[in-house]
Order: sequence, then C-alpha cells, then structure tokens
Amino acid sequence: MEYVDATSFAEVCARSDENFVKSILVDRRNACFAYCGSNFRFEKVGSGTPGRVGEIGAKYGRRVEGGKDVCIGG
Repeated sequence: MEYVDATSFAEVCARSDENFVKSILVDRRNACFAYCGSNFRFEKVGSGTPGRVGEIGAKYGRRVEGGKDVCIGG
C-alpha cells in the first residue's frame, strides 16, 4: 500500500456515486485500485456501496473492492 486517502465525509456525502468515482478516484487521485470497508456508504440515499462503486470504476478502467474493514494504526 502506497497511499491511504481519508477523504472527509462532508466532501463525499452529497455527491452521487458516479460523481464520486469520476471526480475523486479518477480525476483527483488517478487511482487504478481502491479498497473500501464493508460498511462503506455515501450519497444522500446510500447508493454508494462498494459494489456500485466497483461497477462505476470499471467503466473508467479502475478496480474497486470492498471487504473486511481495515484498521490502520490501531
């Protein structure tokens, strides 16, 4: 793991799942792979699930996986 991004909740809570993937993962971070914990949700109605973000990421040639939660430094 080279980089951990803890983008603030306030920054992502109102974005659509499509906008999050395109603007944060693709444009800002240029991430080729992203991992999120199993309870990852965002967007006003909670549609931004690991599976949905993975589907959108695939459109942009990105790989997103969700799984067990990871605790860093604790």
